[in-house]
Amino acid sequence: IVRFASKATPVEFGEIAPRVTKAAQLEDSLALNLLQRGADHIARTLLPLGWKPPLPICLTGGIGPFYAGLLPGDMQALVQEPKGEPIDGALSLAEDFRRGTPT
Repeated sequence: IVRFASKATPVEFGEIAPRVTKAAQLEDSLALNLLQRGADHIARTLLPLGWKPPLPICLTGGIGPFYAGLLPGDMQALVQEPKGEPIDGALSLAEDFRRGTPT
């Protein structure tokens, strides 16, 4: 594990994610713990970035949707499907913050 982690590329690390989510679906406790820790990190990170209800939360990427049910209840209620690509959301947020009106 240490040898892999010291030399793995981002792509190689990314190839592990589907294995973890599949194991979590089979109720593997280690996989569920990893996903819960990821969801906790998302929840802690959103607040300092300026997220607050009723702003929507879009979980993108291959494993993003697996975190939805693991977020705190107030955040879960605001998870929705993206209306475009992740870059569209990032640019929209950047423009909102530039104007001082995040929506």
